[in-house]
Amino acid sequence: MATNGLGQAIFGEFLGEALRTGAFTPAPEALAVGDGLERIPDALATVGRGVSARKVVVTLNGTQ
Repeated sequence: MATNGLGQAIFGEFLGEALRTGAFTPAPEALAVGDGLERIPDALATVGRGVSARKVVVTLNGTQ
């Protein structure tokens, strides 16, 4: 485990604010499949068909 403070500097201090302000944009862009637990099978099917270097995302907003 690194003890040089780099992880804290990146994840604790820099990244949150950089994402909020747009100074840092994750790449590649996430592939949003839908909202709600019922969309998880669709997300798994998407992964099963093959995706390259992308995050497959199901949002859970709690509105259902």
